[in-house]
Amino acid sequence: MPPRPIAAPAGARRYLAAAATLAPQGDGTHRARVGARDHVLTGAERAALLACERLRPLDDHAGAQPTPERARAVPALAARGLLVGEDELLARLAERRPVEPPPPPLERLTVFSCARPALAVAAVREHLEAARGAARPLTITVVDDARAPAATEVVRQGLTGFAGVHVVDRAEREGLAASLARAAGVEEALVREAVLGSDPTGPTGGAARSAALLLAAGDLLATTDDDAHAAAGVPAGVRDDLLRIARSADPTRLAVFRAREAAFAALRPEERPAFACFDAVLGRACATLATEHPGERELDVAVHRVLEANPGEAARVRLAALGLAGDAGASHPAYPLLAGPRDRAALIDAWGSARYSREQVRCAPAVTLSSSPFFMSGFAAFDARSLLPPFLPDGRAPDATFAAVLRRMAPADLVAHLPRVHLHDPPERRAHADPLEVLACPSANELLPAVIAKLPVSAPCATERLVELGGALRGVATDATLPWLLDAQIRAIATARVARLTEALEAAAAYPGGAAFAEDVEDALHRVRETLARPRLAPRDHPRDALGAVAARWSSYGAILEAWPRIFSAAARRRGAAG
Repeated sequence: MPPRPIAAPAGARRYLAAAATLAPQGDGTHRARVGARDHVLTGAERAALLACERLRPLDDHAGAQPTPERARAVPALAARGLLVGEDELLARLAERRPVEPPPPPLERLTVFSCARPALAVAAVREHLEAARGAARPLTITVVDDARAPAATEVVRQGLTGFAGVHVVDRAEREGLAASLARAAGVEEALVREAVLGSDPTGPTGGAARSAALLLAAGDLLATTDDDAHAAAGVPAGVRDDLLRIARSADPTRLAVFRAREAAFAALRPEERPAFACFDAVLGRACATLATEHPGERELDVAVHRVLEANPGEAARVRLAALGLAGDAGASHPAYPLLAGPRDRAALIDAWGSARYSREQVRCAPAVTLSSSPFFMSGFAAFDARSLLPPFLPDGRAPDATFAAVLRRMAPADLVAHLPRVHLHDPPERRAHADPLEVLACPSANELLPAVIAKLPVSAPCATERLVELGGALRGVATDATLPWLLDAQIRAIATARVARLTEALEAAAAYPGGAAFAEDVEDALHRVRETLARPRLAPRDHPRDALGAVAARWSSYGAILEAWPRIFSAAARRRGAAG
């Protein structure tokens, strides 16, 4: 059956900036190369072009420009082919749409646990019951990070008799590391670190996630934690008729609540189990999703990543994520102070009763295919049918680093953020001793994504790019300039936070009832400015020998990246041989 015709909405003439390579000329003008053609732009024309990053009518683009000169430049840019119309974008996307069947439904789920046997057993039973209710086959792997084998044995006993359930303890991951090291021809210690971590007391959730990817190599996989429910929720105001392709740094919307019960009450139930929500997007070509979407589309310049994918590397959704309702997980409770204007008024309203609350609803308002490395892995899905990178083994919040590496390895692939939330319901109520201090000092893991984004990578294919990226990261970690690099990255984060907090302070001052919010913003500003004046890492991560710890962690991760294509390939062969 031929693909159905696609078209822009009737009467709409919307444009966005063409994919242009810009370079200064030295005389105040700029050269813009679009395809094989060169254009010379004035400074005002260049600024106007960069501002046209979203599909909008020409009049709207012109009206959004801050000066008359830039407003006059907009129709001229369109006439010169420097703005591309929606019809042309959709036609080009249709040309990039591969002829292939959709991926199979997702049938594998990994549940991560760490010495919480009762919680792990209850979670597995809940997911299996949800799958049965939806008439969906589901196999579940429990990756238990408990250091004491007895805790994992309790999980095994609790799940005795449940078909399709496999419990993996640290001893089995040691065996996996030894087997894959032999098959891949790499050092066993390197694979052990990748799947077990090297920190004997700290968090090693990234290593557990890497192990899950290896155990599912060649297949589609969903993952979640033992304190997440099998059901999904639908926040108010989300739109299922809208598809967005965007480079937004964070495409989610945020609301805070005083109590978890209030956060859950703000949702309506989703009919499908949480793991089944990924079927419509995971593994699918982005061009197919964009052109076959029956409703409204919002595109920005991220669409050029889809259109410029290398031949044979169709841009795909390799990662997909649900939003979150309930405990915020890795996010610190001062995060709302940094929220953008779209959420700020509601957050100021809630601040008096929900100050520093970890109870949130955070979700994309529509299906959003994003080129940003932003990624929440609380309930996520992975297309592991081809190479995916490893997670950073040790430390907190490995999600952003994973997504940043994927972006460099496979620059055309996008992350899908779905307008559904998983219900994160840990039995304990969590809090930080000093949430503003958490906001003030970035951790080493927070710095790494920005470093990865700037590493030189030029190889032509994903496998070679990952190897090249690993070598470049090892070079940075062992270079004498690492202290200056860390200072620069800490200052960059602090500078961005000062700007955002200053905006928040101005908004709170003008908002009735914003005094409590403004007080905390002022305190946060003071602390972040201290970090800007004297850059320092968060002491919770590296209280001693911070520089040496960062260098060792980054160097080890670089070595893992270099060896990972061989490790992943060996894992895929191992699964294939096992049937």
